[in-house]
Amino acid sequence: VWWTVAQAAKRGLLYKAKKVTPWCPHCATALAKHELEYKNVTDSSILVKFKVKGKENEYLLVWTTTPWTIPFNLAVMANPNLDYSKVRVGEEVWVVAKDLVNAIFSKLEKEYVVLENVKGSKLEGLAYEHPFSDSIDFSKIKSNWLHKVILSEKYVSASEGTGLVHCAPGCGPEDFEVGQAYGLPAFNEIDEQGVFANMGPFNGLVARVDDSKFIDSLKDKGVLVNISKYTHDYPVCWRCKTDIVFRATQQWFIAVTKLKEQMLAANENVRWTPDWAKNWFRSWLENIQDWNISRQRFWGTPLPIWICTNCGKEIVVGSTDELKSYGGKVPRDLHRPWIDKVILLCPDCKSQAKRIPDVSDVWLDSGAALWASTSNKDFVADLILEGKDQIRGWFNLLMCSSMAARGQPPYRAVYMHGFINDALGRKMSKSLGNVISPYEVFDKFGADTFRYYTIGGTGPGLDLNYNFSDIKTKFGNLGILWNIHVYLLELLELTNLSLKDLELAKSQLLDEDKYILSRLHSTILKVTELFKNHQLPEVPLAIESLFLELSRWYIKAVRERCTEPAVVYTIFEVLMGCLKMFAPIAPYITEACYQSIKTKLKLKEESIHLTSWPVSDESLIDAKLEAEMAYIKDILSNIFALREKIQRGLKWPIKEVIVVTENEELQSALAKHAELVKRLANILAINLDHKMEGIRHEVKADFSKVGPKFGKDAPEIVAVLARLSPESVVSNIRKSGKVILELKDKKVELEHDDLLIEEKIPEHLVGGIFGSYSLYLDRQETKEMLAMGFTREFVRSVQALRKKANLSKKERITLFVSAPAGSKDVLEASRDDICAKV
Repeated sequence: VWWTVAQAAKRGLLYKAKKVTPWCPHCATALAKHELEYKNVTDSSILVKFKVKGKENEYLLVWTTTPWTIPFNLAVMANPNLDYSKVRVGEEVWVVAKDLVNAIFSKLEKEYVVLENVKGSKLEGLAYEHPFSDSIDFSKIKSNWLHKVILSEKYVSASEGTGLVHCAPGCGPEDFEVGQAYGLPAFNEIDEQGVFANMGPFNGLVARVDDSKFIDSLKDKGVLVNISKYTHDYPVCWRCKTDIVFRATQQWFIAVTKLKEQMLAANENVRWTPDWAKNWFRSWLENIQDWNISRQRFWGTPLPIWICTNCGKEIVVGSTDELKSYGGKVPRDLHRPWIDKVILLCPDCKSQAKRIPDVSDVWLDSGAALWASTSNKDFVADLILEGKDQIRGWFNLLMCSSMAARGQPPYRAVYMHGFINDALGRKMSKSLGNVISPYEVFDKFGADTFRYYTIGGTGPGLDLNYNFSDIKTKFGNLGILWNIHVYLLELLELTNLSLKDLELAKSQLLDEDKYILSRLHSTILKVTELFKNHQLPEVPLAIESLFLELSRWYIKAVRERCTEPAVVYTIFEVLMGCLKMFAPIAPYITEACYQSIKTKLKLKEESIHLTSWPVSDESLIDAKLEAEMAYIKDILSNIFALREKIQRGLKWPIKEVIVVTENEELQSALAKHAELVKRLANILAINLDHKMEGIRHEVKADFSKVGPKFGKDAPEIVAVLARLSPESVVSNIRKSGKVILELKDKKVELEHDDLLIEEKIPEHLVGGIFGSYSLYLDRQETKEMLAMGFTREFVRSVQALRKKANLSKKERITLFVSAPAGSKDVLEASRDDICAKV
């Protein structure tokens, strides 16, 4: 921090000035713009009439939402380009903006007559009487513009109020800016706690807190015209949430406004995620103000500024070595009060120099974080991550600190995330009773689940609506990942395979093994690119889909050959790839899995987090095989759905599956992997053809889909479709998933979902059209099939008993079976197969 301030001073950016700045009366310190938070409040909006000097009954009708600042009023602001009306109201004449006359007097329910209109510029210099001039001493205000109309095009409009704005240069930055142009001082006599002092009858009142008492005083003076409620956003202290006030005090500033163009240029070279955050930050920089870095507090980093007691020279120290070079003795602690006792020697007049009592804005610590934490003054972060509130916070102060101290941007890329709301999208708050503690989630589901859920839960910069249903799903997925690792350990225990044995198994891979390894390496390629492109929300889904497929598809697909080295190698390889990719997201469960596997296979790296990031072997990526397996998995999914429809469990075989399609890719895939389908779906035979006799179709448009989709063309579509052969429509659907219709003046495409297709099929079949193919199951059963099913169910029952007895797969058993004669014969016929499986 000291180095940052010293560098800013060397570059001519550090200065001291009396300015109107936000002030927290509770913390008793000045604040910077980025330390302000905003809350919705309802304040009193008042109309007050200031009597024009030299005119018996003429008044300026002035508007303000800060009644406590009226005692500090030094001028009234008008817009030079607006027209103002002099309006007779009873015996008085009021001056207001012409465009607001109707709105004002409708609200006041007063009759009026417009006497004349004048340009705002003509009002400049018009003198008025302050309502409290008899009780407040304004003689010390030396200005020719005291209590006169001054002009401001920037801060006065006809959008609200009266077009005449009360101006207290010591009570607001806008008023201060306009007042400075007219030589009006920053008059404000409240103390550090916001209490009025040296203000006659107002002594002891508190700014904002006692607004009603100031309003009563105006009423007593007969100048209060109207009071109403005004709801708006008002700044509060970020630390204690107290309403801020504005005070004119001497503070130290870094002139970041001088760096605005450099920072805007630097921002254009920063990679923002989401990209629209760059525009947010650009907007902030375009309106940036000089950074008030001094705070009137005890705790904090002391500002390293010493002032010579004789000549007033400012000495800014950037390190303890510099402190010693000026004759200072380094104290045991560089904080207050020890640092306050350090006296330096002025290099100009050799007198004593004493440190100013201020500490620095805490955000200066954050702004200097890069070089403070790395001890590298030239360090530039490749990437920083924070919430969207840090546009005005950390993102901003890093940029300001770095440009002021080093003249270069602090980061190359920024990832901005949103906030977590409740399930209804509401901000969590105690008043709503919807606060969910992170610790509640950690205790119930673990930190990994929380990280996994939040990283993938929403896009960058967007808020996440938290709900327990989604997080329970992620928790369940982590359970699946854990179970895969347990299953691998069981296989390693059962087979006694070493790491070297697994490596040798690469040459024994079958198509299903090659497929899941292809998926692994294509996922590594995808996830690596997602991380590189900062597309973090998409990362968990990509990894999750791989390990879920490993569990739900591959491990089931290879259950009959699970002890083969090629299968154990494949599970090991895919799981390790998943763990390495998933480690940054779920560091604890991935480490626990890795440690178990490391012990079993004597892996070298001490931790999953010390292993190298997986590199995709593109020679193992087989896009054709992945496409084929996509067809196979879709067919299997529909076979399982039809099994459920006829209530035929997977243990009981299906006599035949008939697949009808004109899709050549699907035909090729099924022909190549027919044995896999038969094994996984327990099918005895597969019949693949491009057409099937004995099935008739009825086709018509689904008007609930076609109507909204095609509008006025829908009736013609229905008519054209009715003229087509149903079989030709079905043939096109099977071939390409769509049918093209020729209308009078255009062609339209209908997809399968746009149609209602009814089939007339033989009673022994069950099935239908599924996209580009038709699928039918032969539900007939033979004695042999029933025996096969019974045997499978028997094996499952024995395996369940083994599990209940906590027996490992290595432990052999003696099985005693008592069964009726018919069942006994079936079991005897399958004795060898049963013994091998149980």
